[in-house]
Amino acid sequence: VLRGSIAIYYISINMWIGAEALMKGYNAAVGSGRGGTGSGSGSVDSSGPGNNMTDPGGNGVSFGRLFSFAAYTLLHFAVFAGDGIRAMRVLAKWLMPLQLGGLFVILAWSLSSVPLSATLASTNSMVGQRQPWAFPVAMTTVVSSWSTMSLNIADISRFARSQRAQALGQLAGFVLPNCLVAVVGILTTGAASELYPERASDMWNFVTLLDVWPPVVSVCAALILSASILSHNIAANVVSPANDIVNLLPNRVSFRAGAYGSIAIAACLMPWKILATPGGYIHSFVLAYSTFTGAILGVMLADYFMLRRQVLVVPALYQTTGPCRYSYGTRLFPRKLSY
Repeated sequence: VLRGSIAIYYISINMWIGAEALMKGYNAAVGSGRGGTGSGSGSVDSSGPGNNMTDPGGNGVSFGRLFSFAAYTLLHFAVFAGDGIRAMRVLAKWLMPLQLGGLFVILAWSLSSVPLSATLASTNSMVGQRQPWAFPVAMTTVVSSWSTMSLNIADISRFARSQRAQALGQLAGFVLPNCLVAVVGILTTGAASELYPERASDMWNFVTLLDVWPPVVSVCAALILSASILSHNIAANVVSPANDIVNLLPNRVSFRAGAYGSIAIAACLMPWKILATPGGYIHSFVLAYSTFTGAILGVMLADYFMLRRQVLVVPALYQTTGPCRYSYGTRLFPRKLSY
């Protein structure tokens, strides 16, 4: 349930980033909103047809951005109008070549535009950390990112044909892409900060690059990015809370209803507040939830590899009187669950 709650926040954050990509792609296509100085994560940029109607409440979010966010949210609902799992597989299959190709193109652009030494030097001040604390914060952030998906990897691996298939699938679809994306993100952020110093504080958000790239490149990148975020959001974030809701009320809620509920809640969480600054995202959100998910993942790993020696009796997981039983509640309301 904790992982599902965090996943709902990530649904919201990813929907906002995808909507921002579509908005900036639209501005690039119509030739407006280029080279603005507003933040790429939710602050007001008065240029561009989608950004000129600001929020009368003064919260720094334009009606155009909110409209794009609403449209992108409806796109998530549309995926689950049919077979959501099948749609996830189809999206992943067709987007994989575009995603890998795009990553290597961006990597080549960053390496050819700015010397590697200058790129790495410019990343030292990205989150405003002093050197002694930079590594612990970065390591905790990485553990946080991995712990979330690791806690509900069974939601995906259960569809694998064999143990070997799920192991290879996690290696090819989870471990290697995460490492590659991290490297590309660091180098791209550093190179962009050197090339566009006036917007260096915004370059931690990849979507900001759509404001400065040539229009054709920006439009193509916006389409690929928004489609990739949709595919990733469904697989990594929507499935977990949807299953959690189903498990809480199995006789009343279907998987589709759980997915709809998760997306609806995510749409109300104002993700632009979390993404207002890189420090706010890392310190207030990622490091905060890692206090729980990192610890839970550590217990699960120690239990499986050290205590049970990688031997797991699957039927015992579902027995209320077996070795995997778990009790909670009070004397007045005792309850027993298996886990």
